[in-house]
Amino acid sequence: FFSCAGSTTIYDRVFHCWNSGGHGSVNVVGALKNSCNIFFYQLGKRLDVDVIHRYATLFGLGRVAGLDLPSEKRGLIPSTEWKQHTFRQKWFPGETISVAVGQGSTHISPAQILRMISTVALRGRSPHLHLLDRVERHGTVVRRFPPRFDTVPIAREHFETVIEGLYQVVNGGGTGGAANIPGQAICGKTGTAQVITKENPNYKNLVKEKRFRPHSWFASFAPRDNPRIAVVVLVENGGDGGAVAAPLAQKIYRWYFDHER
Repeated sequence: FFSCAGSTTIYDRVFHCWNSGGHGSVNVVGALKNSCNIFFYQLGKRLDVDVIHRYATLFGLGRVAGLDLPSEKRGLIPSTEWKQHTFRQKWFPGETISVAVGQGSTHISPAQILRMISTVALRGRSPHLHLLDRVERHGTVVRRFPPRFDTVPIAREHFETVIEGLYQVVNGGGTGGAANIPGQAICGKTGTAQVITKENPNYKNLVKEKRFRPHSWFASFAPRDNPRIAVVVLVENGGDGGAVAAPLAQKIYRWYFDHER
């Protein structure tokens, strides 16, 4: 548990939660449900950036997903080695705080997020992604892309804890309630990735321009047990993830379940 009072001071710097009133005492499930910044800031303080890098990489972040595209970008999950190699500088603990909430030097793609959320949905089975199901020539199948999986070495009970939080996000009054479809047990996580920091003295004026608004994310899967589909929505400069990306995901799920055979 961590206590969220709306803000906290870490390494002589004040960090704020989106909920200025705070969330009180919060565990993993509550932090996911309410997207509590302070919980993840505090968790980041306890973790070394190389630990974050190790596990994020296991889930496919900062790695080429292997889509059938020639120009896919690797992205970046920073580490002490990366900073030393790139800038010839040591890593400072304060930098880990931003990385813990997916900010700072972190760069990830929707495909990587899709693989990550699918790995959570499948309790550690990490799927290889393909845009193609098969290649045909004159009606004859010349190549197929059968399902392939890696295994993430994390105990199933830890996945179940996270999945409970993701379920509460959509179905328990959390930040992703706009994606809810009764009876479908959608699990998801909202994200609002800042383009400019709120500490910028001109922040309120700058975000009136679309190019400075945060990116809106929603990563999800359904149903909770025996999942059949994962959906990731990214709206560039869209704003709040729960208000923009989550409702779009709901429309995709409605179409899928209405047309599922």
